[in-house]
Parts: sequence; structure tokens; C-alpha cells
Amino acid sequence: MPNEYFSHILHRLGNPTLFSVRDTKHRRQPIFRKETKRLSYKVYEEQLFRDVFQEQNFVTLKTTALYENDREVADISEMDVEDALALAKERAKRNAPKAGRPTSRSTIEIGYGEGRCTREAEFIWWPNLYSNPSANGKLSIRLYTKKVLV
Repeated sequence: MPNEYFSHILHRLGNPTLFSVRDTKHRRQPIFRKETKRLSYKVYEEQLFRDVFQEQNFVTLKTTALYENDREVADISEMDVEDALALAKERAKRNAPKAGRPTSRSTIEIGYGEGRCTREAEFIWWPNLYSNPSANGKLSIRLYTKKVLV
């Protein structure tokens, strides 16, 4: 990702303060530099996080999802009435195979949490990770995902 894009993301997040700076070593020398900086920014406001993702078209942000074991299933609460009714009728058939009954719900939580438990979104930026001299870096986003069995 170009450095200008990451600067724009930081600006849209309200210029969060730098949380930590670390020197990181890598094993794959031809691709990555031997040592690089790792910059960490933490965001505790969910609306700022949503605004960053709504501004672009490459990645869609989905904050909740229902799963049947390892497969994502449709959420009836987000469907049209006709589609939800058809899915409920399919699930009600006794000899029909299981029609995507959810077993768990995953939710992204961002906020201050309770006590020492924080639910932040962490933006991790490696500015000079690649060995070729370029203005690109690597961005990782770490989130807390709450999983509840249904």
C-alpha cells in the first residue's frame, strides 16, 4: 500500500496518537528488509472505523455474520419479508436437509470495554518493509471479534 494512502487513512481516523514503535526482524531477506519499524495506532471509536471503510469500494465492512460451523449463512433479520418467509418454510420441512441453521454469531466490537478489557481496532503499519526502494508499506488491521454460540 502506498504511504499516501496510509496517511489519508490516519487523517480520516482523526489522527490517532501513536501507540507503539518496535523494530521488527524478518526471515525472508530477498522480499523483506532485514529490519524494519512497526508502528501501531489504536482506535476506540467504531464510527470512525466505519467511515474509513465506507469511503472506499475495495473491501466491504461486515460487522456481524451468522455461521453454521465454518460456512456463513443468511441472516433472516436482514432479509426482505418474502425471502425470510421462504427460508423459514424451507427450514420447517422435516425431510429437507438442514437449510443453513446458524450455530454461531460473530460480531466485531470496537470501544473502550469494561475495566482493563479494551475492544480497539489496531492499525499496524510497516513503512519500509519491502527491500526494493519504494514508497510502499504493509498495513494490518487487528480487531476483536466476539463469537457467541446460538
